[in-house]
Order: sequence, then C-alpha cells, then structure tokens
Amino acid sequence: MLNRLSDAMSKFSFCMRVSAGPATFIKLLYFTKRFSWYKARCGGSAGNSQKIRYEVYLNSKRCIIYLRTYAGDIDIFYEIFWRSVYRLPLTLNGKPAIIADMGSNIGMSALYFATRYPNARIICLEPGAENFVLLQQNCAPFENIITRQAALLPEDGWVSIQRAEWEYNNTVAVAGIGDGAVPGISMHTLLREYQLPQIDLLKMDIEGAEEAIFEGDTRWLQQVRQVLMEIHVRGQKSVALKVLTAARFITSRLHHDGSPSNLFLAKKYP
Repeated sequence: MLNRLSDAMSKFSFCMRVSAGPATFIKLLYFTKRFSWYKARCGGSAGNSQKIRYEVYLNSKRCIIYLRTYAGDIDIFYEIFWRSVYRLPLTLNGKPAIIADMGSNIGMSALYFATRYPNARIICLEPGAENFVLLQQNCAPFENIITRQAALLPEDGWVSIQRAEWEYNNTVAVAGIGDGAVPGISMHTLLREYQLPQIDLLKMDIEGAEEAIFEGDTRWLQQVRQVLMEIHVRGQKSVALKVLTAARFITSRLHHDGSPSNLFLAKKYP
C-alpha cells in the first residue's frame, strides 16, 4: 500500500514538473487515469488511434507530443521520462554523435536521446504504420532525427506486422512483397546508406527479433561502440551475450527501482 502511494505521489509530481501548462497537467492526470482503468478491465489495446496533444518539458526542452490513450503510448511515456529507463551509465569519450534507434515505436526514446544529446544524429527505424505516423509527428521539430518505416533484419527483405496486445509489443514476420509488407533492412545496409563510419549507441527494442539479428552476420559490430538492448526471451539472452562477448563487449544487466530489468548494456573494450 505504501509503495503504491509513493508511486502515485511520484507520478503526480512528475506530471506537474513536465507539464508546460495547466491544460497538459490536467490532461495527463485524466488520461492516465482513463488508461489505468481501461487496462485493468480490458487488458489490451482498444484499437483506438485517437491521439491527445500534450505540451511538455522533456529534459528541460519544451516539446509537443501526441499519445494514443488506449494503445499503450502513455505507458511508454512514463517508462522513459518518469522511470528514466534509458538513463545510462555512459562511459564514452564525450557524448554520442551517432545513435541508431531500432524499434522506435512513437518516438519517445528518440526524443529522450535528442533532448539529452542535442548534437547527436539519431536514425530511427519503426515498421508499424500507425506507430510510424506518430513517430514522424513527434520527432518532426528535431532536424537531427531521421525516421524511416522499416524493420531491422539479418538481411534485406520484407516483413509483415503481427499485431500484439499493445502497440509497443507488435512483432514482425518475414514476408514477401505485397499488400501491407514493410521493408526490412540489415545493419550493413543501414551503415552503408546513411554513411555511418561508427555508431556510438545502438538501441535495439525489436520485440523478439534480436536472436535472428545476432545469429546472422554480425561483422557490423566492429562499427558499434555501445549496444542498449531489451531482451524479451530468455534464449535470446544467451545468443546475444555470446556474440557480444566474442566481439569484445562487456555486458551488464540494468536495474531500475532496485530490480533487474530486461535491458542490457554492452560496451566495447577500450
């Protein structure tokens, strides 16, 4: 009970702090409550694409963002900006210049990186059509964020979107070109097309596709300095760790609120 009360007070304080005015503060409280009520009773996305406009301060920068109340977007917003799951113990020499955000969803992670590292070039891949529309809209004011509707694959190809309970859990399956198919590109293609000599931080949240990526050609790791990866299936952990260790990365599991998370940070030996 005390933990729930403490959480509620912390979230209330966060909403006050990030809101750029009373209208956004009231909307955050109201739609957060609406989503909590819906999630407890319905347990899955309503398939409702209605988006709500919020004017907020993200890492002290004033931004306009759009969140769908019943698609799980509010969960992602709080996870990244309230719980600060991407606040990393970065030990790079200087700040990251190139960030690759694989599985960008609606752009909250990209906005977190862009407002924390304003001089970084951020390349985002997101395969889901509805998510991609919001990704573009949320990131449009930032010239350093590049968005592309595509999935990360071991080799270039096409994928279909497999809808999940919440929009941020959608997965992809290899498919042929056709109605609804979305391009899939490899890390080698990403590095070549965007002329990247190096990626300082590679964030991967690709909902279970990590195993296929690390079982494929991973020579691209030679051009990566840090990998921030959410691992969803236990078997993928051993595959990823084995490959990263062989490529001279030191991997550690990140903790949030005192508990281990599904996020792993891999840093290349100096």
